[in-house]
Amino acid sequence: MLLGDLDNVIKMNLQLLAGEGDEGNEEDPGDNGSDGGGEEVKTYTQEELDALLNDAKKDLPSDEELTKFKEWQESQKTESQKQNEKLETEIKAREEAEERASRLEAKVECLSKGVASESVDDVITLAKTMVTNTLTIDKAIDKVLEKYPSFKTSGTETPGFKIGGSGDKEKPQDNIKDALAMAFGNK
Repeated sequence: MLLGDLDNVIKMNLQLLAGEGDEGNEEDPGDNGSDGGGEEVKTYTQEELDALLNDAKKDLPSDEELTKFKEWQESQKTESQKQNEKLETEIKAREEAEERASRLEAKVECLSKGVASESVDDVITLAKTMVTNTLTIDKAIDKVLEKYPSFKTSGTETPGFKIGGSGDKEKPQDNIKDALAMAFGNK
């Protein structure tokens, strides 16, 4: 390096890079612990903030101007652009309807295969991850039920009330007197 190039060298405060030692931790005696560099923090009253906000709102277009601009923007579009936008919205609506229909079909399929009603969404979510070109949703549901049989209902019992039922699954009632006594809390 030539001596003429020393002017282009960045001067560094090497004390910032020094390790923790007695020499490197000296504070500037004129600092007094302020980090702001002498800048004073400006505080605003609510009235000043409201005035600033109203000034900013003045620059925004009104609702009427905004609707006129949107109408003008729409009038500038070509016929093909309008048709493309309409086609895109129709395609999106069709895809949403197809997705909803396939989800409902999967729910019906799950219920017909004996899946507990509170587990239907879980089974469908697991089955959808398995669906490919060769594996349909029906077969995927079967695989999920094979792997996780706990999603199926317990069997013959249906939810709801039983007329004349004892309410006690372990002890069937032998006669009508025992059933009445249990129903009225005598036993």
